[in-house]
Amino acid sequence: MFRQPRIFFFVIALITIVQGYFATQLNYDYNIEQLFPKHDPELAFYEEVKEKFAHHQDYLILGLENSESIYQGDFLLRLDSLVGFLEQHALVKEVNSPTNLRYHFRTPFGVQNSPFLHPHNAERYVADSAFLQAHPDVFPKFISRQNDAVCVFLFLTEALNDDTKDEFRDFILKNTGQLGFEQAHLYADIYAQDAYLKALEAEMYWLSGLAILLILGILFISFRSVAGILVPIFIVALTIIWTMGTIALLGGSINMMTVLIPTIVAIISLSDVIHVINRFNDHRELAKEEAIRFTFREMRSAILMTSLTTGLGFATLAYSSLQPFIEFGIFTTIGVAYAYLFAIYLLPGLLNRVSSEALSWKGNRSNLQIAAVYQFLMKQPRLVLGITVGLLLLSLAGISKLQINAYLYEELSAKDDFSKTLQFFETRFSGIRTFSMHLEVADTTSSILAPEILQEIDQLESYLLEDYGLRDVYTIATQIKRANRLHRQGQPEAYILPKDPGFLAYLVGKVLVAREDLGLQSILTADHRATRITGKMEDRGSAAVQELNRKLAAYLERSSAQELLNIRLTGNTILLDKSNHIITYNLLYSLIFAVAVVSLLMGWMYRSVRISLLAILPNLLPLLLMLGLIGWTGMGLKMSTVIVFTIAFGIAVDDTIHFMSRFKNELAAGHSPALAIANTYFSTGKAIVITSIILVLGFSVLLLSSFQTTFTTGLLVSLALLFALFADLLLLPVLLIFYYGIDNKD
Repeated sequence: MFRQPRIFFFVIALITIVQGYFATQLNYDYNIEQLFPKHDPELAFYEEVKEKFAHHQDYLILGLENSESIYQGDFLLRLDSLVGFLEQHALVKEVNSPTNLRYHFRTPFGVQNSPFLHPHNAERYVADSAFLQAHPDVFPKFISRQNDAVCVFLFLTEALNDDTKDEFRDFILKNTGQLGFEQAHLYADIYAQDAYLKALEAEMYWLSGLAILLILGILFISFRSVAGILVPIFIVALTIIWTMGTIALLGGSINMMTVLIPTIVAIISLSDVIHVINRFNDHRELAKEEAIRFTFREMRSAILMTSLTTGLGFATLAYSSLQPFIEFGIFTTIGVAYAYLFAIYLLPGLLNRVSSEALSWKGNRSNLQIAAVYQFLMKQPRLVLGITVGLLLLSLAGISKLQINAYLYEELSAKDDFSKTLQFFETRFSGIRTFSMHLEVADTTSSILAPEILQEIDQLESYLLEDYGLRDVYTIATQIKRANRLHRQGQPEAYILPKDPGFLAYLVGKVLVAREDLGLQSILTADHRATRITGKMEDRGSAAVQELNRKLAAYLERSSAQELLNIRLTGNTILLDKSNHIITYNLLYSLIFAVAVVSLLMGWMYRSVRISLLAILPNLLPLLLMLGLIGWTGMGLKMSTVIVFTIAFGIAVDDTIHFMSRFKNELAAGHSPALAIANTYFSTGKAIVITSIILVLGFSVLLLSSFQTTFTTGLLVSLALLFALFADLLLLPVLLIFYYGIDNKD
């Protein structure tokens, strides 16, 4: 194809070396804020609130459990010893544990304090437990609801970093192990990020490697020759290396979405190569160079069309407002372009350097199976249509059950160690979903500390605990009630706002004096015009939380708080839920756009609106079936499920284009529609089956992922491709049979 093939291959090799080097320099990235909607008013408000109540303390949480009860055996004694060891570390400023917690109370001799628990006096455990449970502002933070686990808070002198995180974790695990604790659950942002990145890096290599091994096995079974394996693998490897190198050159990184790119571009590239080799085998009776020339003259437009449609499907993701999806869309589109260039410009040179026999399909069993399916189609076309209609009706019933729903950290597998840590805090303590509400006085001359406003905040706190579902809540009213309890000899029943306005004002003054010690800057502005409510709850899913927020809004409408305060929900979970809605709708709109563009391209390609509609229908069927399946299984629409439709449509439409392109060539050669369908079926049909098997097995590798997003993508794309195989090999030929009025005699 080139006058100087050696120079061409040398240039390819040189660029590949450069791209390979940059690919090895790729960074792994996990930043949850990348999932926040960019340039969104909610994000701007979140940043404003975060800045307004800036009060950062570096700390981590240590969770320990005792299967029977923390009050059984010597658990509390060992916990008390552990606190002493932890306090000796240079990074530890303070340790808050159930064993060193103290409650304060005023006496005639001043403010005194006493421990909640007496770990060295087992006879007091029953009374201590009851007393601690009578303090709803303390108990949920430190003791599990089943009394079988505790939380220890370690406040640090400085934030952990890459140099100190491992040493500090080893220090904690060493001490917990020596004291005989069953398992230590350690939570801090840096450890969450560390666990995610390590899993991401490991999967990047071993999943890609396993996918390549599967592809090698399929190629060996198909060709049973070294050349039959090396030629496709060489093209696939170049596509992956160039794509990953380009990601690094453009400043990209490996994240929850881009980790899928090697598998996707490998499969797209292999699909192109298989279809070319299949067409090349159809011209084996010709001289090699002539066969190559005929093959690429016939395949160039088909591969260009498949690359355009696939690339457009992924490119639409670039219009998302979320950075990981933007990068995924752009970089995958670049990978599709590389796959096209290598298939069209490099593959001919490789075909010219191997024997035709080495690239021929081995075995006739597949031909017999293809023939059997074709005979079934010709005899029972109405049965195929009936099955299709039945599946569509079943899918529509499932679609009616669809809802947008997502959970925090659901991308992690339940088997993952960090996922187990999250589950520990979710089920035993306050939960992992954070809650944040911003309140600002409606009258700028008023104050959050006004008695009537404090009463409204206290009532709102009660609603959030009793009806909304918060397990732990913290407000400015919380501190006032604690002050009241202190002045009432520490009696638990005194944890209320006093009704006497004068005494309430006195308590407010006392709390403000201790502003720095109490950390009030995290919930109250210096001008006392704004405050926030924070809390934690069980992660019930975004759909359930949306319903809770609807009920909360209705409650606020009925209360007088709405007249006194401007109230608005905020926080990272609100942003993540909104991002999930945004990306779900964005992806659906992108998919509709991609379908429309592909329809126009097919209309231009076949110069017929009816034929283009016939060609697009089999590609809509897998999407509808997938929507129905998601509805029936209750997976919910979210980032990890909706992205599947873009991937599946972009890949599945390729087989339809190859089928219709060959069918068009057969008609152009003067064959009757019946003969054109038969020739297309026996030639392109085999390639479709082989590429579909490779695609399904390739994506099935993702089922071994420890990331739920990756697992879901592998499962749903594999199923979608099987549905697409049914549509291309059964529905599409049947539609053509009815369109051209072909009967069994033809």
